[in-house]
Amino acid sequence: MKIHLQNLVESFEGVLRHIGIVLSANVIVAILGLFSLVLLTQSVGAVGLGLLALVEAYPRTIDQVFRFEPSQALIRYGTRAMERDDGENLRKLIKWATVMDVVGAAAAALIALLTLKLANTWLKLSPDAFYMAQLFTVTVFTYISATPVAIFRLLSKFGIYANVIVLSAVVKFASMAVLWWIEASLMT
Repeated sequence: MKIHLQNLVESFEGVLRHIGIVLSANVIVAILGLFSLVLLTQSVGAVGLGLLALVEAYPRTIDQVFRFEPSQALIRYGTRAMERDDGENLRKLIKWATVMDVVGAAAAALIALLTLKLANTWLKLSPDAFYMAQLFTVTVFTYISATPVAIFRLLSKFGIYANVIVLSAVVKFASMAVLWWIEASLMT
């Protein structure tokens, strides 16, 4: 009984450590995100920020509607494969999830791109803004993060995940700072 209780306490401490790592990273990302937003607003103004939000919202909405997220299946069945020490099945699951991520991203990007002109009858974007929307829509193809995040969770690599999201936020903030410093245009 004493050994079981000790294992339970150690497991709980491990969970708390992982929560602390992810929570710390999320706080840093949120603060850097706020500073990035301030710099962006200073650079392009409130109207420009609204236009960017609109240009970004359409393809992200299409992505959320048409994307299949394989992460939950990977975590559930990957955990079972790891418990059975079945590396072959785990590799197959990771391959399947990666293919689903890539196919989902490509499908969402293609659907958003093909329907953007129709959506623009309602959005009424200027030609420059429509071009920005087309460019942003292509970036939907790069939204391939469900599988890597699921692998980090599955393997309890929360520190690596935290480092990746913080690094991404730092790069975004640095990019915004450079664009603000050079007084870049809305298109930039």
